[in-house]
Amino acid sequence: MDRKNTIAFSAGNAVQTNVVTHVTDPWPVHSANKDIAFSGERMARAVRCYQLGPKDESSGGGSSGVTVNVNGGAGGGASAEGGGSGSQC
Repeated sequence: MDRKNTIAFSAGNAVQTNVVTHVTDPWPVHSANKDIAFSGERMARAVRCYQLGPKDESSGGGSSGVTVNVNGGAGGGASAEGGGSGSQC
């Protein structure tokens, strides 16, 4: 802690404080949009997989047969090519 002869450590910074106060918001306008489209099914599956923890690779449960749609198509997200959808992680 610095020793200063003032009541507050920020004393004497009024000019800098006023400059920062009047700076326009640097973020783009669309960054304030909180209405983000998402798939609840994919999010629930991700939470479930996170809670279950990492899979044991010796049980043959690798992710080699999983196709993930990341560009938001109508397919609904991740889909397994050869198995049930309940065991995906």
